[in-house]
Amino acid sequence: MLQPRDARAACMKRIHVVLALVGVLSATGARVASATVVQRAGLEALVKSSAVVVHGIVRAVDEASPKASAPFRTIVDIDITESVKGLPAGTGSLRLELPGGRSGDLAMYVPGMPRFVAGDEVVLLLEATSAGFVPAGLAQGVFHVERATGAAMVRRQLEGATYADILGRPVTGPPEPTRLDDLLTTLRALSRAGSTP
Repeated sequence: MLQPRDARAACMKRIHVVLALVGVLSATGARVASATVVQRAGLEALVKSSAVVVHGIVRAVDEASPKASAPFRTIVDIDITESVKGLPAGTGSLRLELPGGRSGDLAMYVPGMPRFVAGDEVVLLLEATSAGFVPAGLAQGVFHVERATGAAMVRRQLEGATYADILGRPVTGPPEPTRLDDLLTTLRALSRAGSTP
């Protein structure tokens, strides 16, 4: 059993470890955050804000930052099955460089930022930024395809963020297509409608 002096020493040791970790994260530019608030967007708004919409398979994910000058980046390589919007037909692949990842023994993940695994089948709605393409509305712009039940179904992984309306009130969105075929049909129609003058 710990004596009061030993308990205090153990508590102080834990506090020093936590402070050292926060110091290391701060020194590397990492931010400690518990939540992300994202404006909820409907499918039409997401398509409108997206420069690229694709259906594809995640070929590779590398969470280890390749450059010390850009720590905590994840590289995601996508083999494109169909370009719905923004890329020429026949474009074979796409690379995303997303915030979050690993640098040495440290890891940083952005709440609400989608995470990928090699082999995932996905539909991506991507905004163009100065750093490249990123999912529109964070995880709102990523539909994961599941084929276990026969018909291909889609779902979004919206955990880790709070979704709010323009006034900051928490909201849930309208029902979205759950079949892959329905989603792709809707995305094609919205993409055509957005490209007409």
